[in-house]
Amino acid sequence: MRPSPKDDFERNTLNSIPGTLGKLEYLAQLREENGRYFHWGLARAHGDDAAAGALRETHLSQFLAVLRAPLTELWNEIRQNAETHQLPVNEYVRELLRLGRALIPPVVDGGSNQHFNSVLLALSELAAQRDASSHQDALLSQPPVR
Repeated sequence: MRPSPKDDFERNTLNSIPGTLGKLEYLAQLREENGRYFHWGLARAHGDDAAAGALRETHLSQFLAVLRAPLTELWNEIRQNAETHQLPVNEYVRELLRLGRALIPPVVDGGSNQHFNSVLLALSELAAQRDASSHQDALLSQPPVR
């Protein structure tokens, strides 16, 4: 039996991407400027409409998973993703903020834009505090000026 477009995408593509935020980031990048989703391999195997529907459905499920995740889990994921992208944590969070609305699926079905934005804001604040404390630690470790 042939897998559904959603099962095909999740099994062969999405499962290779670590973390819920990483998956959400990837799905946001599959949205074109007109809001339609496109993944050439999935479209080739299942047709444009079926592929776009599967991506839209998967985007929603990942969005809701982020909203359900504890902040500590998301924070650990942010740190791992930043390392994978070879970026400081605060810069990686800025990249997520730049993706902004593309991270939010067209229909949020039980989730909310405000909740998602507050999660991103909390992660941004954690990154800013971490950056500030790292900067302060670096200053404190320097020998005094005479």
